[in-house]
Amino acid sequence: MRRRSTSPVFKPLPIPGYLYLHGIVLTSWFVWFTMQTFLIQSRRTALHRRLGVAGAVLAVAVPFAGLLATSQVVGRVVASGISLDADASVLGIGGGGPVV
Repeated sequence: MRRRSTSPVFKPLPIPGYLYLHGIVLTSWFVWFTMQTFLIQSRRTALHRRLGVAGAVLAVAVPFAGLLATSQVVGRVVASGISLDADASVLGIGGGGPVV
């Protein structure tokens, strides 16, 4: 009788704090945008305008959070053990060819 291995197939790296920040900022943006739409639909324009300031702050934060997350992606790919010269099929994205 063979014993099954209990080790996971993939060993993901821990999620760094900047990705949590990215997720919080983007989720806040989508919630704010949806809320603003409903406020206009329900004709609560005074509250819509007051919350516009929060939208301005989020609008400035969104590009920075996106740049922060994408600037670190190559380091995370390399740290996970995937060579940038590897075939793209190792990422599970289909066709062959180089990763970069």
